[in-house]
Amino acid sequence: MAARITKTDNSTALGEYLGTEVTETVAKITNTGDGLSAAMELDPVVFRPGDLVTFAVRCRVVAHNHLITEDGEEMKLVQVFKAGTIAPIDDDLVGDIMNTMQARVEARNNTLSGKLSLPGMDESTGRKARQRSAAKENINTLTAVPDPAK
Repeated sequence: MAARITKTDNSTALGEYLGTEVTETVAKITNTGDGLSAAMELDPVVFRPGDLVTFAVRCRVVAHNHLITEDGEEMKLVQVFKAGTIAPIDDDLVGDIMNTMQARVEARNNTLSGKLSLPGMDESTGRKARQRSAAKENINTLTAVPDPAK
C-alpha cells in the first residue's frame, strides 16, 4: 500500500531531510495482511465481493529510503511504515475524511492528465455518459445501414 504526497508549489512545505530539500514523499505500509489476519481471527467477518470496507491502521515508522536528484538538490523521501494493528471500522467515523481525500486525489490526477472535471461528476458518471453516447452512436449507425433487400 503506498500513498504519495507531492509539493505543488515552490515553497519548502516538506522541509529538508539530511540537508536536501524534500519535494515528494511516498508512504509504504508493510505487514498489513498479518495485522488484518490477526484481527479477523478475533472478530471474523465475511465480506462479499463488491463490499466497500473501511479499515483503521496503526503503524510505526520503521525506515526512510530516499532518492536524490542528480544535482543533489531535491529528494523523494520514501517513508516505510509497519502495520501493527488493523481493524475494520464503521465508515461513518471516517467516511467524510476519506471522501474528501478521494476527491482531492482525483482532481489532482485529472489536472495532471489534462482531464476536465466538473463539480458533481465523478469517474463513474463520466463513464456512464460515454457508454450511453457510444450506445446511441451504435444504434444510429445500425439504423443508417441500407437494407440489402431493397
